[in-house]
Amino acid sequence: MKLESKSTISEMVYQIMVSVSDLYKRLIQSDTPENRRNQLILKEFYNISIEYESLNPQGKLMIS
Repeated sequence: MKLESKSTISEMVYQIMVSVSDLYKRLIQSDTPENRRNQLILKEFYNISIEYESLNPQGKLMIS
């Protein structure tokens, strides 16, 4: 999958977590304490990206 050339930070984080790397998918396949903790970490990372966007609404990622 190719990442879009212009994306918000939260869009990029989501694409990487869910589509590009399948990180989240791998974590939900096995219900272990470690995977639940890692899910929470990924969700928090995504929430931080949304919060950053709210503080910096003009911020964009440029991929070359």
